[in-house]
Amino acid sequence: MANRTEAVGGAPASGLSRPSKAYPKDRICKEVNCDTKLSIYNSGKFCYSHQPLTVPRTRGRKIN
Repeated sequence: MANRTEAVGGAPASGLSRPSKAYPKDRICKEVNCDTKLSIYNSGKFCYSHQPLTVPRTRGRKIN
């Protein structure tokens, strides 16, 4: 093996270019009788337990 003195350049991995999107504090799940406080990073109106099921589409076809 030959010794190499070449260096690889690049930007540091830390320090993202923009902060994460945040939503208002103290929001509560919209489900009746649910008092779960939503995270400021949760864009929805429901907590994880009450989030309606959504079906993703792949190449225009609905997955069963």
